[in-house]
Amino acid sequence: MVQGINGKTLIQHLKEMEADGIVTRPNFKDVPPRVGYALTPFGESLSVALTPLCEWGMRFMIEQNLMRQASGRQHPFDRLLCRLSAARCRSTVAPPC
Repeated sequence: MVQGINGKTLIQHLKEMEADGIVTRPNFKDVPPRVGYALTPFGESLSVALTPLCEWGMRFMIEQNLMRQASGRQHPFDRLLCRLSAARCRSTVAPPC
């Protein structure tokens, strides 16, 4: 299960991505039943577009965090947002968490 999202929302988004050709749902014949999803070639191609956007977001967040630290004001969620972004982005940009 994906952390931070409830099961109903996750299933809804996976069905939408399946309908859009981003993921495929293999048909397992296992008992008990299991469900899995895999990226289609189209879904994998999204990484090419999203990785630079994610890295830009990481750099922006790092700059904002550094500016707040320099001015002595810190947002209570800075460390949490930094960790979440680093985990989701899998970026080469290292967050200063």
